Amino acid sequence: MPEHRLRIANGYDDSYDVTPARLLRNVLHLGYRKLINHYVGMSHYFRLGWNAGEGRFVAQAAGDPLNAPCRRWHEDFAARAKALNYNIIWSLSYELFDAHPPESWKQRAWDGSPALTGWSPPSTLLSPANDDAMEYLRGVGRAFIGFSASAGLEPLFQIGEPWWWVPADGRPHIYDDAARAAFGGTPPEIPTVRASLSSGQQALLDQAGVLLGASTLALRDAVKAEAPAAKVMLLFYAPQVLDSEAPDLVRANMPVEWAVPAFDVLQLEDYDFVIAGDPGSSARAFDTVIARLGYPPDDQHYFSGFVLNGEDRALWRLVDSAADAGRRRGAAETFVWAYPQVVRDGFIHFDETEAEVQPFHDVAFPLALGLDAGVGPEFSTAIVTTGSGREQRNAGWADARLSYDAGSGLRSEDDLKTLIASSAHGGDRRSAFASAIRWTTVPQRRGMNPMQPTSGLELATASRPALRW
Repeated sequence: MPEHRLRIANGYDDSYDVTPARLLRNVLHLGYRKLINHYVGMSHYFRLGWNAGEGRFVAQAAGDPLNAPCRRWHEDFAARAKALNYNIIWSLSYELFDAHPPESWKQRAWDGSPALTGWSPPSTLLSPANDDAMEYLRGVGRAFIGFSASAGLEPLFQIGEPWWWVPADGRPHIYDDAARAAFGGTPPEIPTVRASLSSGQQALLDQAGVLLGASTLALRDAVKAEAPAAKVMLLFYAPQVLDSEAPDLVRANMPVEWAVPAFDVLQLEDYDFVIAGDPGSSARAFDTVIARLGYPPDDQHYFSGFVLNGEDRALWRLVDSAADAGRRRGAAETFVWAYPQVVRDGFIHFDETEAEVQPFHDVAFPLALGLDAGVGPEFSTAIVTTGSGREQRNAGWADARLSYDAGSGLRSEDDLKTLIASSAHGGDRRSAFASAIRWTTVPQRRGMNPMQPTSGLELATASRPALRW
């Protein structure tokens, strides 16, 4: 496929059993260039060790946080990416497969239940208040940014979707032991964020936001200490945080500590809005985030996608349209999530740009041509016949041109006079023709008002606007 401006994202959990050579070959042949956003995953990168106290294997913070196969895979991936002129954004989240972090690392609800995502089996979220959990993530970040140095890549790092977990029932998971201690030991209960909150509950969410912000800045600093030239980015997932039924959730999950210039790039993702066909919510979320955090377009990336199930592949049309919208908003880079779904469904992207318009005289053709006027392709080909009778053809034009024959559309002597009078002013090139079947040529019914969208258009962002006559 030809090169295009869309970038690709990938996830190690879905690609650990594919060689980097094959993955990069596919990415290259699908037209993706320059950048690969590589999520290191939540279930395959870590090194496990036996925890006698819990009676199970858990992720190991001491020593190398990466297991040997993960390290070998990523060394090869980085080296091959460099050879193909790709750069890699290493993406690390606060998420781990639920069976493998120590119990004290997990975010918890008021009743002590751990944060569990919707995956089966589930993953969990590490608490920003737990020093051991955050130091573990800092070690993982240092390990992955090290692959850039060894391969000669520009060091690029993403902190992916950091947040306090809030499931569908609205219970914030901000009550693990470390968080309770940070909040003074007896924080007030918030049964659900989808309700009117007291000033004390709002203050607790503000404190949670400060903890979250501080943890991300500490991770940023650890990566920059390992690679001083590193660009550190923050990925923000708007639909999870900008909940119209929970307006106070931004206090905890979009802290002002993230405002410019905290990070080199702010990356925005909104695929729930995209696959719902709701560009209005996407636009409002974009405006809300930028108003609060303040990153200019040159310091923004946009992530479009993704399509979870193969039977929903028709949604790729919405994903592609959202990517185009992200570029129109001025995002410096636009990514599609993600490689496994792209190759599963056969998604192909083309950059659709208008060809350069040839110079023309802005003169309207003097006649409103009817349906009898002729139009067809015209070619310019030189044909030479050799002495042996063989023909040689040479195309004079790279492409066929449309030729309009107004003669068959002349309806009267007056039409002919009009044409002759027009030609007396000199020839014109590429006149503008009015279509004989434009909607404006249809006579309007007496008393019909101009079509106007209803006042509900501002809210009905996912449906066709109603019209009134």
